[in-house]
Amino acid sequence: TVYLIEENSKLPGKPNFQFKTLSSPLNKSNLLRNIFPVPAELRRNPVDLFFTFTTTPWWVKCKIVLFISDIFWIAHPEWLPKKIVIPATIATRISLKRADKIITPTEFSKREIVRLMGVPEEKVTVSYHGIRPQYLEREDPQFIEQVKKEYRIEGNYILSINDIHPRKNMEGLV
Repeated sequence: TVYLIEENSKLPGKPNFQFKTLSSPLNKSNLLRNIFPVPAELRRNPVDLFFTFTTTPWWVKCKIVLFISDIFWIAHPEWLPKKIVIPATIATRISLKRADKIITPTEFSKREIVRLMGVPEEKVTVSYHGIRPQYLEREDPQFIEQVKKEYRIEGNYILSINDIHPRKNMEGLV
């Protein structure tokens, strides 16, 4: 069962899983969603394992696998406003303790989770992000020239799909 915060009819259905929308005004808050609607659903319809991103639901009796990309705001709280850092840090600490297993996409993030949060190393597994094969293929040079012309790009360029943030090291990329 894939739980959704809001209805999404564009997602492809498969015979081996179903979509279930958790309709609640509390869904706008990650914290409130994990305290009320998600645990209530899991009490009504128990599961053996709950896989979640970033934070874990409260008061559930199943195994929990948590995917967490990074914890940069804990290593560098000065990069974000305190009103974001403090609740995110509290929720992350609770979630890391509650999770039976933690998955993260890089060895660096694993080391930071272990070092900064005191999580046992064996509880954290690295699972690298996948790359779809079509992103490995080179584009047709004529298409590239057409795009460069459309966006008035002269010479070489770097395309980075990121926010401009110290942790992204844009200067190092350039």
